[in-house]
Amino acid sequence: MKKLQKTLAAMLAGVMLLTACGGTTDGGDTSGGTDTTGSVGSVQLGTLATNEGEPIEGGVLKVGLASSSPFKGIFNIALYEDAFDYALMQYTMFGGFHLDEDFKIQDGGPLSLVVDPEAKTSTVTINEKYTWNDGTPVTAMDFAYYYYLIGHKDYPGVRYDDDFKNVVGMEEYHAGTTDTISGVEIVDDRTIVIHFKEVGPSQLWGAGIPPEVMPYHQIKDIEIAKLVESDAVRKNPLSAGPYYISDIVEGEKVVFKANEYYWQGVPNIPEVHIELVNPDTVVEAVKTGKYDIILQAFPADLYDQIKDFNNIQILGRPQQAYSYLGFKLGKWDSEKGEVVTDLTMKMGDVNLRKAMGHALDMQAMSDNLYNGLRGPANSLIPPVFTNFHTDNPDAILYDQEKAIKILDDAGYKDVDGDGFREKPDGTPLQINVATMAGGELGDSLALFYIQSWQDIGLNAVLTTGRPIEFNAFYDKVEADDPDIDVFLGAWSTGSNPEPSGLYGRSAQFNFSRFASEELDQILADIVSHQSFDAEFRNDAYKRFESYMIEHAPVIPIQYRTQVFVINNRIKEYDFSYPKAGEPMVTWASLQLLADQPIAHQG
Repeated sequence: MKKLQKTLAAMLAGVMLLTACGGTTDGGDTSGGTDTTGSVGSVQLGTLATNEGEPIEGGVLKVGLASSSPFKGIFNIALYEDAFDYALMQYTMFGGFHLDEDFKIQDGGPLSLVVDPEAKTSTVTINEKYTWNDGTPVTAMDFAYYYYLIGHKDYPGVRYDDDFKNVVGMEEYHAGTTDTISGVEIVDDRTIVIHFKEVGPSQLWGAGIPPEVMPYHQIKDIEIAKLVESDAVRKNPLSAGPYYISDIVEGEKVVFKANEYYWQGVPNIPEVHIELVNPDTVVEAVKTGKYDIILQAFPADLYDQIKDFNNIQILGRPQQAYSYLGFKLGKWDSEKGEVVTDLTMKMGDVNLRKAMGHALDMQAMSDNLYNGLRGPANSLIPPVFTNFHTDNPDAILYDQEKAIKILDDAGYKDVDGDGFREKPDGTPLQINVATMAGGELGDSLALFYIQSWQDIGLNAVLTTGRPIEFNAFYDKVEADDPDIDVFLGAWSTGSNPEPSGLYGRSAQFNFSRFASEELDQILADIVSHQSFDAEFRNDAYKRFESYMIEHAPVIPIQYRTQVFVINNRIKEYDFSYPKAGEPMVTWASLQLLADQPIAHQG
C-alpha cells in the first residue's frame, strides 16, 4: 500500500482521455429521472452559464477539442468509431431526435417517433422543414438507407448488432438472399414504418432506429466498401444540422459554416472553428481566451488550474459514461458476426479477474488526480440513470486484502521466489496490459495500474512497454491483438443504458468477447415486450448487474463528471440534460458578446 501511495503522490499534471471508441448513441431503455447538476465526486458544478451584454452580429465560435491524438475524420453516423469524430459532429451536424428528461424520444424535433407495441412497429415522421445544407429536403430514404448500409455484407463498421437484427428482413438482407429489407417500409417521402420481430420498451428510446439521417442523394452511388474513404464522408459530407463542414485540416481542425436551410432558422453565429488543443497547453489556452468552448469534456485533472479564472464559467453534469477494466476472453468471428468465448485463455479464471479489480484503489486515484470530479464505479449502469443504477453490495471495489486472499485461495502462489505469483499449475504468469497514452498523466496512470497489480504479486507489464496512442489502442483492442490480456477503456453510453450494444453476443463493441446463454437471456429480457412492465424490466437490469459482477468479464472502475468550460463571450449556455417539453439547445441558438473570446484578468 505504501508503494501505491507514493506512486499517486508522484503523479504529474497532464491528461488521459478514457473516451469511448464510439459507444452507442442510439436510443435506449430508461424510465427514471436524471441528475442535471453536480458531479459524481465531491465537487458540485452548475449547468447554466449566463453573461450580461448586447449580442454582436456575426463572429466565429472558437472551439478547442482537448486531445493529444488526431481525430480520424469519419463524418458519418453509421461509420464513425472515434469519440472525437462524434464530438465534432454532435453540436454542428446532428439533432434529429429530441429527448425528454428521461432521455426518451419526444415530439418537437425534425424526426418524431411513434411506437405501436401490438403491431410491433415504430413509425418515424420527418418534419417538412428538415433540409440538407445543399437545399435538398430530407426524405424517407435518407433515414432508411442507414439500414441498407449497416446491414450490407460489405459494411466496414460496427453497428450491425442485435437491435438491428431485430428488424424484420434484416438478417436475410445481410445474408444476401434479398436486395430489400422487408421490415423497412417507406410509406411516403416523409414517413417510414419499421417492423420488428419483437418490440420492448427500448423502442421508446429508439432501439433499432437510426439516430440520425444520412444524405442518400450524395452517397447512393458510392460502393459501400469504399464509402468510409470517400469525399462524401471525409471532406464534404452534407449536413441537416445547424452547421456543415466547409474546410478540414486533416486530423487537426474543422471549419463549419451555418446551414442556411436549417429547419429552426439560420444559426446566430455564421461560422464555427473546432481545432485540436494539446492537453499540455489547454490551461494556457483557456487563460488567454483562445477558445469560447472546450469541447467534449475538459480534463478533470486540470480543473484546479482553471477554477479561479475570471474569464470563464465551468459547467458540469454527471456523465453518461464509465471507465472499465476489460479482460480478453475470446475472439470476434467476423464470418458469424458474433463473439466466440474461450475461457481457457489467460484471463479465463474469474478469481484472477476479480482479484485485479479489488486491487485498484480508485478513490485514491480520484482524490489525488481528478480534483473531486470522479469517483469509484460500482455498476455498468452509470448513476445518471437513476431508476436502473443500483449500489450492489457485491460490487468489485477496492479491497487489497480480499484481492490477496482470492489469489491465495485460488492457488496463485509465488513458487520460484521472484516476488510474482505463478499459475495454479506452477507455470509462469505474465499479464499484458494495454492502456491509452495521454501526456505525463497517461504514463503515471499506467504506472498506477501496474504497481497496484504488482503489489498483490501479479507480474503485470504494459503491452508494447508503454501506453498506446488513442487510435492505435482501440485498433488493437478491436482486432483482439494477442499481446493484450487486459485493457483499460471507457464507454459513453449515450442516452441508452440498455447493455446489449456493448455486451451482446453480436456486438462488435463487446471487446472482452464474453458471451453465454444465460447472459443472452438476460439481455433478451431487458428488451422484451414483457419489459413494458416496469417491475420485470427493473428486475432484468438487476439480474444483468449481478451476473456481470459474478462473472466479471469487465469491471467498472470509475464514474466521471463531464466538465464544460465556457468563455464569458457567450451570452448563455445551458449544459443541463434534456427537459420535457422544451426544445433541444444547440449551437444554433448561441450568441456572442464580443469579437474575440475574453482573456483572464489578473
